[in-house]
Amino acid sequence: ITAEADTPQHADTLISVLEEKIRERLPHQIFGSDKETQETIIVQLLREHNFSLAIAEMNTGGHIGQRLVTVPDSYDVFRGGIVVTDKSSLQKLLNIPEHIFNEYGLISLEVAKKMAESVKRICQADIGLGVSGYTRSAEGKVIDKSVPSFIVVSNADGSFATKEYKMSGSVELVQTRVANMALELVRRTILMGGWGDGEIGRWGVGVTGR
Repeated sequence: ITAEADTPQHADTLISVLEEKIRERLPHQIFGSDKETQETIIVQLLREHNFSLAIAEMNTGGHIGQRLVTVPDSYDVFRGGIVVTDKSSLQKLLNIPEHIFNEYGLISLEVAKKMAESVKRICQADIGLGVSGYTRSAEGKVIDKSVPSFIVVSNADGSFATKEYKMSGSVELVQTRVANMALELVRRTILMGGWGDGEIGRWGVGVTGR
């Protein structure tokens, strides 16, 4: 949000009025304002709700965990993360059984569910996040943009929140976009808690101004 005014104080007032109206209309879509980031908000929410989080990442390559550990004192709510790259590491580190791959494939919603469940159990966390997707092709692109990344949050009550996300581009772009989607799914799960299995379709944004 930006505003043009005669003084900084007047601009702040104009922005505050508009921000309040936006928050009233989109109460769950806004994750923060000004210097707040997704990761700082999630750490704050985890602490407020007395939850802990563990993550298992494939195509994001540890990017989500790296963002969380940069938040001061996040260690008390972020229990840890596991980065996997192939079927072998999924089996050895997360104990995902062979029949899951045979039935659903390596990149699938079911694998992401198992990733979220397993890392939650291994790290003794309340919430588990699993992200399954291809990393890159020989050209440095996502292998096939028609194959989505699968993002799953395993809740403390045993239910799941899920999201499929399709995109193509550089590895860095894909990692950033998928990480953003994953963090937003965690945020919405904490805020909305107690739902059954399902996918969230509307996503959060930040509000900046001044």
